[in-house]
Amino acid sequence: MPRELKLATLLLLGFYCVSYAQWDHATTVRANRSLQQSHPRQPINGPTNSDRPIYRIARVDHESGASDEFKSSHPSNRLFPAPPLASTFSLSATELDSSTIPHVLPVRRLTQPQAREAASIAVLAQSPTETQSTRTWQPTGVFTREDVLPPVFVQDDSPAVCTSDSQCESSCCKANCDTRIQVPLIFGCRANQFSDGHCALSEYLTRASVCDSPIWDGESPTEATVTFDAWWDDPLRRPVDLAPQPRPLSIDQLVRSALINSPHVQVAATTPHIKRTLMLEEQAAFDWRAFAETQYDNLNDPIGNTLTTGNNDDRFVQSEWYGRGGIKRRNRAGGEFDISQRFGTLDNNSRFLLPPNQGNTRLELNYTQPLLNGAGRCVNESLILLASIDFNASTDEMLDRVQAHLLLVTEAYWELHRSRANYLQRRKLLESAQDILDNLQGRIEVDALPRQVLRAKSAVANRQSEISRAKTSIRNAESQLRLLVNDPGMLNSSCIEFIPTDVPFSNPINTTYGDAISTALAHRPDISKAIRDLRSTTVRLGVAKQDLLPQLDLLVSTYVAGLSGNNDVFASYADQFSDGRPGYTVGLQFEVPIGNRAAQARRQRRQWEYTKAIGEFRTVAETAMTEVELAVREVTTTYQEMAARHEAMQASANETSYLVDRWKTLPNIDDSATLLLEDLLDSQERLADEEASFVTAQVNYAVALVKLRQAMGTILLVEKRGPRQ
Repeated sequence: MPRELKLATLLLLGFYCVSYAQWDHATTVRANRSLQQSHPRQPINGPTNSDRPIYRIARVDHESGASDEFKSSHPSNRLFPAPPLASTFSLSATELDSSTIPHVLPVRRLTQPQAREAASIAVLAQSPTETQSTRTWQPTGVFTREDVLPPVFVQDDSPAVCTSDSQCESSCCKANCDTRIQVPLIFGCRANQFSDGHCALSEYLTRASVCDSPIWDGESPTEATVTFDAWWDDPLRRPVDLAPQPRPLSIDQLVRSALINSPHVQVAATTPHIKRTLMLEEQAAFDWRAFAETQYDNLNDPIGNTLTTGNNDDRFVQSEWYGRGGIKRRNRAGGEFDISQRFGTLDNNSRFLLPPNQGNTRLELNYTQPLLNGAGRCVNESLILLASIDFNASTDEMLDRVQAHLLLVTEAYWELHRSRANYLQRRKLLESAQDILDNLQGRIEVDALPRQVLRAKSAVANRQSEISRAKTSIRNAESQLRLLVNDPGMLNSSCIEFIPTDVPFSNPINTTYGDAISTALAHRPDISKAIRDLRSTTVRLGVAKQDLLPQLDLLVSTYVAGLSGNNDVFASYADQFSDGRPGYTVGLQFEVPIGNRAAQARRQRRQWEYTKAIGEFRTVAETAMTEVELAVREVTTTYQEMAARHEAMQASANETSYLVDRWKTLPNIDDSATLLLEDLLDSQERLADEEASFVTAQVNYAVALVKLRQAMGTILLVEKRGPRQ
């Protein structure tokens, strides 16, 4: 065979391998684009409110360096704008940058939905069907591909943490012992906002759409109905001399610091990073691999047949060496490809070895392709898909934990507000009793009775004890806030006085149960995780159905070989392209288990897992709807309590003012004056109690609003960013 024809054959085979790899990638992109056009992912949208901005979390694509926004409108916009209490928080676009720490910044108002999920491969073995008005996934064993975009990941540059071994004294280990390592936050896309999630939630969205009753039983209150002003609002935002260094705090500031410094948030943030490495590990299964091997054999065997050597030698002596190296790869269709070059030398004492002292070479190309079991891109990419789903589910779980922690931070902040207000109220109550005592002691020689002085002293002593308890409550609230935020500037709380600067949000909200439930269905991370669990079981069921097929593999191999004497492997290498023609092998391998019981058992197990996942998804959805109803009802109840407490406080203040006037103008010295003093002190106590109850009602309403946002999954909203289009 001409040398040129051999070279052309090998070049053609190499070109085929490279072309197949490119086709492998191009087919993926085309399939994803066609699926995206036929099944576009539309987020669950709702009417928007352009009065105030919603705060969101931003993401950035670090591979391209672009920062265009993937915007999505949220049904929570129809509920109520972000109030001054900052019950909705956001992160800036730098929150995925491993070289910086996240910062909280308001992002401009989103007006047009542009839904794109910056996630990895999402393959679903499902086809949406309807059964008794309930849309769910019915597995068919047929895989489809969703939109594939470059995944958004962070570079994990965190240093290794030192072990606890007492003998670990190396300088490099000491340098890495940093107990305040900051973990960048990774936020995936919510599965309940896209087409498949919308399909699974269609029954619940229908129920929410018909539930349009307002949350108020009667006429909705307005901001002009009651003005909740209190005398302690301004003094509360000024130092009360509990520590030498005052430090003003706002909720936004605390949220920023908690997201950066809180170990609770950092622990939650590590799970997606761990899951991400599993996905990268599965993707690496399709990488090219280089291999090499070498071996030397020196044989000295007795001869039992004269044909072995063809001479009178009684032992067969042979020395052989070979080295082999190449590259191989498993493609996404399940095929195995390898190309290798072999070099070797061979010499023995046989007269039949021609030429002696041989140098031999062999260039091989081998390819194995499954045709039934194990064939197809979707089956071979299923592990990548499952790892991708697991990674995104971990971001849902992380977001749920972060929102729960931010709720605790908010509750601790308002508890500090309540404690400081209670301290000011008790201090004013003590000052009132002290004024009465001073007045009586000044009139002891004129018209004051000893009984009145003793009663006033008793009131002063009791109120002084309450002051001590109020101070302790403030310190306890500061300690709890310091624990939850873990800001380095807040750790030395003995010399710092925390001063809350935000006023409790006291305006009513106007919405319906349906709006609140629709928002929860679109944003709750636990619903998103349940949908992803359902996706995962669907994929496993599709793989299990394909495992029922028998094993049938196509084997294709071709090679060229060269041979020369005098151990001249280089001449042999040249001869393999000039002498003879390429050899080839084509074959089939078939294997099927008798009865196929293992595959049948796996399919049945996956079917039951799928059924279980459907039940768990319905449980999560029903629980979410119930929690939203309870949260909405709590908001209305706490607002009504706050309004009632305000009226009671005003009435008690009027009563106390009336008794003070009577006390100052009463001219007689008789038993009625003593009774009037008793009534005055009791009315002051009742006024202080009503003021404390009103502050508690204010705080309960502010916390109820944040709990409603937690029930709807909107304490932390995620704004996705990706490459410029």
